[in-house]
Amino acid sequence: PEKLGGQDLGMIPMEILAASLASCTAITLRFYAGHKGITLPPFQVKVAHKHTVKAATQESVLQLDVTLHFE
Repeated sequence: PEKLGGQDLGMIPMEILAASLASCTAITLRFYAGHKGITLPPFQVKVAHKHTVKAATQESVLQLDVTLHFE
């Protein structure tokens, strides 16, 4: 953050979590397909994230949506 002397260019923690989930999903899918002898077409893993805080209870909710797209 700029207030700590940075340039505010880094990822926020939820973006890091989403990127980690996407890469882990892709690696696991490739590993499992290889183990089963399945040839995978090119594919993409996309993870969307949404963080909300419920006003009444202050409950923090993180929603991660994972989409696999195979060519």
